[in-house]
Amino acid sequence: MKNKQLLTLAIITLVLLAVGILMTTSRNSAWQGEGTGAKIIPDLDINKVTKLAVQGPEATVTVEFKNDIWGVVERDGYPAKYATLITFLEDLRDLTVAQPVAAGESQYGRLKLNSLGKDDAGTLVTVTADDGSEVVSLIFGKDHKGGGRYLRAKDGKSVMLISKSFYQLGQKASSWLAEEFFKVGDVKEATLSADGKELWKVSREKESDELQLAGDIAAEKEVDTSTLSRVKSAFSSARFSDVASRSGTKPEDSGLDKAKTYVVREFKGMVHTIVIGKKNDEGKYWVTVAASYDGPAERPPVKDEKPEDKERNDKEFAENLAKSQKDAADLNARTKDWVYQMDSWSVDGVVKTRDELLKDKPKPKKDEAKEDEAKKDEPKKDEK
Repeated sequence: MKNKQLLTLAIITLVLLAVGILMTTSRNSAWQGEGTGAKIIPDLDINKVTKLAVQGPEATVTVEFKNDIWGVVERDGYPAKYATLITFLEDLRDLTVAQPVAAGESQYGRLKLNSLGKDDAGTLVTVTADDGSEVVSLIFGKDHKGGGRYLRAKDGKSVMLISKSFYQLGQKASSWLAEEFFKVGDVKEATLSADGKELWKVSREKESDELQLAGDIAAEKEVDTSTLSRVKSAFSSARFSDVASRSGTKPEDSGLDKAKTYVVREFKGMVHTIVIGKKNDEGKYWVTVAASYDGPAERPPVKDEKPEDKERNDKEFAENLAKSQKDAADLNARTKDWVYQMDSWSVDGVVKTRDELLKDKPKPKKDEAKEDEAKKDEPKKDEK
């Protein structure tokens, strides 16, 4: 081979080597922005976010700031659980790359990173700013066995592993609802009615007393104290599992057209009216809730009360009165437009007939002895 040819080959080899070095450098430079520890959304200002959409293969949740409140769009704007929302946004803001992953499009399915509408799709999270612009759109893939999840940008190809699992992904819209509801305190009196007729009534004079069932009781029956104890504690920590707007719910579908009405009065004067419809296919009751204050508006006079005590007690009474009235007004403002779903265990305790509040009296021992003796005297089936 001539010297000129050798020189040409040497030059070509050097050029190819230089190109290879440049390509490698370019790839490494591209990964630096997504390398371990790099922030994924460095410019996310959560104070300017007005909409968060979480779209998965099985559930979609959209939380939007509208009319000065964060609401869940899929539940007609019912207030969202702010703690869940802010935690999610803060985790997004602080999200960093735990590890770059060398995975091409052919492996998206295995990592559950395909776009929505395809097999093995991931969960698409889109954040929108107050000017209507899309801040970021990410596809969250499957959990990593060592913790965290796989992730890629919706319009990107680079795959990375993040350390957070984002437990909110895949949850139903009901899991994002604000949990504040109502609570019944010490029961003074409670009634259940249907079609305008009272089914039963229970009451007690003092908080230390047990509830008593109104009306006559047959001689062979007595009050079932365990059942009444459930009435006494019903709705003491009320929770709901889902909600629908009253305007979008037909009474015949919720059973509120043939409802039972439970009215419970507390010793402190708060009254809750709970209208109970039918159970849905999941065994949950449809209910509506309202409250009012029906206690004394003035503190009764106390004999021989000292002036300084009267001033202090009057002030305390006025503060408690104002709080009770405000609590009732706040609850009504919060619940007036909604129909709630409640688990059966929290409602079954009051949806009883009067007979179900009673039980058979135990038979006297003498009668039991007579019955046992009579059974002994009965001829056996094989006797002729």
